[in-house]
Amino acid sequence: MFAAPELPTRTLYLKSVNTALGSGDFFGRATAISGDTVVIGASGDNSSTPGVNAAVNENALKAGAAYVYVRSGNTWVQQAFLKASNTAAGDRFGSAVAISGDTIVIGAPEKADPNGPVSKAGAAYVFVRNGGNWTQQAVFTSSSQISFGQYGQAVAVSGDTVLVGQDSSFPAEPNFADVYVRTGNTWARETTLQVATVPNENGFGRSLALEGNTAVIGAWAESGPLVNGLRPSGEGAAYVFTRTGSTWTQQAQLKASNPGALDYFGWSVAISGESVVVGAYSENGGGLGVNPPSDEFGLNAGAAYVFTRNGSAWSQQAYLKASNTDADDEFGRAVAIMGDRIVVGAPLEDSSSVGINPAGNQSATDPGAAYVFTREGAFWSVQAFLKSSNRNPANVSGGDGFGGAVAVSEATILVGAIGEDGGGTGLNSNPSSFVPVESSGAAYFFDNLPALVTVPEISVELAGKGSLIDGSGSVSFGTVAKGKSSTSKRFTIRNTGNANLSLTGLTKSGKNASEFTVSGFTSKTLAADKTLSFSIVFKPKVKGARKAAVQIKSNDANEAVFDINLSGTGR
Repeated sequence: MFAAPELPTRTLYLKSVNTALGSGDFFGRATAISGDTVVIGASGDNSSTPGVNAAVNENALKAGAAYVYVRSGNTWVQQAFLKASNTAAGDRFGSAVAISGDTIVIGAPEKADPNGPVSKAGAAYVFVRNGGNWTQQAVFTSSSQISFGQYGQAVAVSGDTVLVGQDSSFPAEPNFADVYVRTGNTWARETTLQVATVPNENGFGRSLALEGNTAVIGAWAESGPLVNGLRPSGEGAAYVFTRTGSTWTQQAQLKASNPGALDYFGWSVAISGESVVVGAYSENGGGLGVNPPSDEFGLNAGAAYVFTRNGSAWSQQAYLKASNTDADDEFGRAVAIMGDRIVVGAPLEDSSSVGINPAGNQSATDPGAAYVFTREGAFWSVQAFLKSSNRNPANVSGGDGFGGAVAVSEATILVGAIGEDGGGTGLNSNPSSFVPVESSGAAYFFDNLPALVTVPEISVELAGKGSLIDGSGSVSFGTVAKGKSSTSKRFTIRNTGNANLSLTGLTKSGKNASEFTVSGFTSKTLAADKTLSFSIVFKPKVKGARKAAVQIKSNDANEAVFDINLSGTGR
């Protein structure tokens, strides 16, 4: 059924080093991966000690934690144990995680307002890495600071931009996503994203995805259009926003091609390049695989939808279902995408089998599964059916929830299983050799994936303003006295592709080019997600408007010459 060379070739089983203290830790609640670094949330961790790599105890029930692992040769090793600087019982720190390069964002949606008696207002924390050392850089809290606001239940990060969502439990309270931008080591709120369609009751902000200047925000509870005087509740939607300079605008509303009440389309979202995947874990179709006929024969079986962008227009490319669809599997509870590969989690799938592409059955209670889809041209197909490698039939808490969180990189798929009860620690312990620890949780690496089509992709970011669009707009240096130098502006080139980006040169053009000085640029090769920073200073020779442009040359097929327009005024 599947071509063996297209499958992962290795599975690793990962437990927290703190499993012995970990009943109800929910290790694997959230997962994220960037290159050779992984972050895993454990929202039920009970330790009260704050900061990075602190001692572990059981003094703060459900305070939460997160673990950082890095690839070392052919294995993974723990690099850090992260706790909030103001950790407290009930915070659920680690309910959401995101990573981009050396920056991690962690949500704590039940954090109480530190400035007043507001429960479950929520917060999000930023950690940065220098060498192998992680430190907390920022804490974000909601401007509304309402009880049960649950700010931070979804987070996303791309370069120097972070998204934090608030999907309040109370219908009268606002739902939104805040955008934060970093300049140097300082973060500031850039804007707040909302939509006008019943903004307090649509679930907007429950799921987030961010890449460069494009954000995708799920609104899982949004009602559909009027039908016979009624709006079908919970049909769901997802919204795409794009940034020009520091201004964000809504580019599209995404809806399923076969919407239905209580489908919860938008519960999960992910983005890669010009493609977005949206999960609808309560969709009722009973079809199998890719683009089956739509029906209502699989109650809460779940689905996922792929959308692609052409220019500024979005269209649905595929309707994805499990290869063994069954009622109540919740396929689409979690989604991830990188390039032409999608992973979809179904944490309530009922097969008792283990491993990669085993025979399916219905003989267990909610062990869970994950499914891999790959694209060739515009056509998607099922690549793999993933199960945990070592499910213990004696699991004391029932369902493992394998597939409740998923992440994917070029070479690795990561799947969380928060209900897994193994009592071991570290990599590849034997769950039957230890006393079970109920819902301690686990994560599974499916490693050595076949290579995707590899392409370099250039992105240029202006400090404090986010990513620039090739040849669009102008970077202004303001008004500067003749013969004086402006404040330096810092630019960062980032390779957002999955193949080496070769920077082959930088040139200036325009009659005023000599008045703009570039420093720090060197021709070099950037691996995936690596960066190079350079600066530009404006020094006018005469009064009046001055213009120039910078051209960055690389092996990016679509933007072989990336143009940055520059402007300033001499006085």
